[in-house]
Amino acid sequence: MDKVKVSVITPCYNVEEYISESLNSVLSQSLSEIELICIDDGSTDGTLSLLKAYAENDPRVVVIEQENSGPSVGRNKALAIAQGKYISFVDSDDLLAPDAYRKCYEIACEYKADVVHFNAEAFFDNKDFEEEFKSGFDKRFVNNYNDQAYIRTGYERYNDKENPTSGPALFSAMYADGAYRTPIWLCFFNGSFLRGHQFRFIDGILHADDDFTFKTFLSAKSSVFLGEALYRRRFRPGSIMTNPIGRKNAVSRIIGQTQMQAFLEGIAPDFPGDALDTARRYLHDRRKYIADDFLQFLSDSEEDSEYKKAFYALKDYAAYALKEHPTENPPSVSSRISRKLKGLFR
Repeated sequence: MDKVKVSVITPCYNVEEYISESLNSVLSQSLSEIELICIDDGSTDGTLSLLKAYAENDPRVVVIEQENSGPSVGRNKALAIAQGKYISFVDSDDLLAPDAYRKCYEIACEYKADVVHFNAEAFFDNKDFEEEFKSGFDKRFVNNYNDQAYIRTGYERYNDKENPTSGPALFSAMYADGAYRTPIWLCFFNGSFLRGHQFRFIDGILHADDDFTFKTFLSAKSSVFLGEALYRRRFRPGSIMTNPIGRKNAVSRIIGQTQMQAFLEGIAPDFPGDALDTARRYLHDRRKYIADDFLQFLSDSEEDSEYKKAFYALKDYAAYALKEHPTENPPSVSSRISRKLKGLFR
C-alpha cells in the first residue's frame, strides 16, 4: 500500500443493510491513499461477513472484531493502530462525497491544520420513515433536521495561513452564532495532533462525540473551516440518533459533562480569557439542558442516585452565562438553550 494519507475509522453493529453503500463511498474516494479500519462490535447479522469480504478484495480494509462493547471501545482500538497522516470517522450507515478526502487533505496540508471542520447533508432512509419522523418525533429534533443543522456558512473568513485561527477562537465564534456542532464525522483530524494529546473516547457511553469534539476544538492550534457538505448523514429507524431518549442517554450526558468540566478546569490557567468564558457558558447551557431533558430518566435507585449526586456536584458556571446577558431580565434558560444548543444533541 502507498503511504497512508487518511485513516478512516468506522464502527459497525448490525448494519448489513447499509454497510456496503457506506464502505463503497469511502473506498471510491478520489484520494485513494487511505486505510479503512472497520470495527465489528459483535454484530449478530451479516455485517462481519461483509466486512471480511471487503478486506479480502481490498488491502486497504482492516477488520477488527470485538464483543459488543460500544463504538467508543472500537474507535479507541482503531486510533491505536491508525497509520494515516490524518484521521476521519465515518458512521457505518452514512456516506461521503466523492472528493471529500482530497479536499480535506489539501486544505489541511496547506494550512497545517490540526482540525478541518466541514458541513454535512441529512437524508431519510425511506419515505415511510420520513413521514413517521415528521409526525411522531420530538419537534425540536424535526426542526433541527428541517433547518439543516449541519450546514454552516461564513466561517471560511477565519482561514488564515499567516495567522492561523486557533480551535478556541473558532469555537468561540461558532458557539456565539449557534453554529458549534459536536459530531466527530464533521471533523478531519491531524493524526499527530490526536496522538500528541492522547485523545480517546469515553468507553461505554452514548454521545461520546460531545466530549471528544469539545477537547479537540479547545486544544487545536490551527483550525480550518471548509464550507462544503462533504458528508451525508442518514436518518433511519433504530439508530442512536432516532431511538427514544432514556436512562443511558442521561447517564452518558452526565459522565461526558464531568469529563468536559475537568478538562476545561485543567487547562484554564493557560487558556485565552474570552474563549474560556465561552467554554464555561457552553458547559452552563449544557448542564441546564441535561437538567431539563435528561434527569427525569434516572430512578431513585442507589446507582442512579450516585449519578444525580455527580450531576449536582458539577459547576453550573452561572456567572459566566450572565456575562452574556448583563440585563436585569436575561432571556429564559429555555430560549438561551434553544439558541445555543440547536442541533447539537439528539
